[in-house]
Amino acid sequence: MKNQLGLITIALLLARIASADTVDKHFIAVSAFNAGTIAFDDYTTAARHKGCSESAPILGRNPSNGRLAAVSAGQFGLLEGMTYLMKRNKTLRHVWPVPIALVGATHIRAGVHNAGLCD
Repeated sequence: MKNQLGLITIALLLARIASADTVDKHFIAVSAFNAGTIAFDDYTTAARHKGCSESAPILGRNPSNGRLAAVSAGQFGLLEGMTYLMKRNKTLRHVWPVPIALVGATHIRAGVHNAGLCD
C-alpha cells in the first residue's frame, strides 16, 4: 500500500509538471504504442521455451520477471522523458516521435522473434 501511494504521488507530481500543450492526444498515443511494444517484447521474453536464452546483455541469459520489469520501466521512463523534452524543444519538436518509433520497431521485431523461437 505504501508503494502504491508513492507511485500515485509521483504520477500526480508529473501530471502537474507536464504542460497541457505538450502532453496532448498525439503524445499519449505514442506513449501507448511505446508501452505496448515493450509489454509485447517482455511477454514473449518471459514466455520463451526451455533451451532459449536472451541475447540482450543488460538482461542476462535467463532474466527474471523482476529484471524484465525493472529494465523495461527504466527504458520507458527514459524514452518518455526524452520525447517530452524533444516535443518542447523548438528545433526538435517536429521529430519527437522518431525515437519511440525506432525503439518500438525493435521491440516488435524482438517479440515476433521470441514468439517463433524454439517451437
